[in-house]
Amino acid sequence: MKDGKTKKTDSFMYCQGMRMMDVAAYVYMFLLLGIYPLVYDDHYFNITITKYHFFVFASGVYLILAILGFIVEANLRQYYHYKPLLSESITKKRYFRPEFWMLAFLMANLFAWFCAPDKKDAFYGTQGRHMGLLAYFIIAAVFLLLAFRYRPHMVCFFIFSAASAFAYIVAICQHMENDFLDLKYRIAENQYTKFISTFGNINMYACFLSISIPVFLAVYVFAKEWYYRAVAGTMLVVAGINILISNSDSVFVGLFAGFFVLGILAYMQGRVRFFLSGIFWVMTGNLLLGVINRYATTRYDEKRGGLAIVLNRLDVALFACGVVLVGYLLVRLAGKVWKNKLESLNKKKVVWIFCSACAVLFVVFIIFGITSGSSFFRFDDKWGSYRGYIWRKIVEVYGDAPAVNKLFGYGNETVRVTLKAVCYDEMVSVTGKVYDNAHNELLQYLFTLGIVGLLSYLGLVISSIVYMIKNAHRNTWIYVCLGATVSYFAQSVLNLNQPITTPYFFVFMAMGVGTVNYCKRLEEIGQDAGNTHS
Repeated sequence: MKDGKTKKTDSFMYCQGMRMMDVAAYVYMFLLLGIYPLVYDDHYFNITITKYHFFVFASGVYLILAILGFIVEANLRQYYHYKPLLSESITKKRYFRPEFWMLAFLMANLFAWFCAPDKKDAFYGTQGRHMGLLAYFIIAAVFLLLAFRYRPHMVCFFIFSAASAFAYIVAICQHMENDFLDLKYRIAENQYTKFISTFGNINMYACFLSISIPVFLAVYVFAKEWYYRAVAGTMLVVAGINILISNSDSVFVGLFAGFFVLGILAYMQGRVRFFLSGIFWVMTGNLLLGVINRYATTRYDEKRGGLAIVLNRLDVALFACGVVLVGYLLVRLAGKVWKNKLESLNKKKVVWIFCSACAVLFVVFIIFGITSGSSFFRFDDKWGSYRGYIWRKIVEVYGDAPAVNKLFGYGNETVRVTLKAVCYDEMVSVTGKVYDNAHNELLQYLFTLGIVGLLSYLGLVISSIVYMIKNAHRNTWIYVCLGATVSYFAQSVLNLNQPITTPYFFVFMAMGVGTVNYCKRLEEIGQDAGNTHS
């Protein structure tokens, strides 16, 4: 180690000269990335509250250790080369920074709490999925700590890989009617296929896949070391088997968005062939599931719908593998034949043209779908398993709300109590149940936190994504966190916020922002050391 610099590999920063606050972060990563996905209690019953309690416990441990670490570092500051937590490069343009928007989002949650009819329920979130003010206070504290003082280390990837592998294997075994953990004990027959792995509801598992698969793809594409890529490639195959097992359309939305962004960045970095080979491994996993289903039909196959029916066909899965493989070979061939011409292209201009073409094709696709009369494009109350109804009622009730509720919402987790007071009989007659969530995170935040909360949330997400995209080339872990963030955000338009997977979204986003900040601090230290030496 020289001039206070940390040793750098081709892909990841290693934590030589580890500090107390780094130890706190890695303990938290072990708990959240390694233990948290596997926690359950009483089979699938009470899984939401169980995950919530563990998240609160793990975050509490982290916050306590981080505070102790900060005190130790403050008293031994002569041994540390870091600048203050809020160095000049971190604080300039503060109103465009993710940390500012997280504070704004936390304040929006506080204002919404003042508007809640029952302060205790809104604080703990007991009328919904326990995403009350307390949960968001913890999320904000963790986010800010990780954003200011996270140092990337490959051990986090291995911890997450081990936990994900176990969760994947549990789901595959359950799909093949081998519930070796006996998680589905006492689950009613008509509900049996709606629960999977260690995440409970299939929508929660689909959300986890939307986060974890882009993580492995990013490592596979951007890591230089072969052993990182070997682990990531293996995980992509196993994850590919699980996509259809999750049996939720939200996973396709999330993965498409994550793959799209990672694919563009792979092109910018000259790693398209690695991106295509990574997609090939995912498609290979899907092909393996097709083979399994061909010779071992299970009750899960009876519940498939939409795109999952098509991808579940063995011939379609084989064709998809072939298309990706041909694309990979064409890219390799083009790289050899037209190498100089391809390198001379303006990549930014190519990306803008490509994105514009995709936008036009998307609009054409939507118009064609609507004019064709397809049920997928016919938005009514039954659309998306009654998402059409709940979205319509959320918008109607919000539109009729007093001005203060339009601004600051009805309070955290108030969907159930508000809709019960307004349209209980209609909701039960149409959907057969009482909803406690909008099943669309943007509408959820609009309803519970108001327009102020929604805008602050969008500011947080957009500023974090832009910050990571601009600085992704600095460290592979930024690509990892960016893929997870984009994919989760995309699938959230069809899914719900809850303590089972939503904390991952904020933690990966915070780690991405923190990694950028860490890399910038290293550059500052290097520049200062160089100036002093000269």
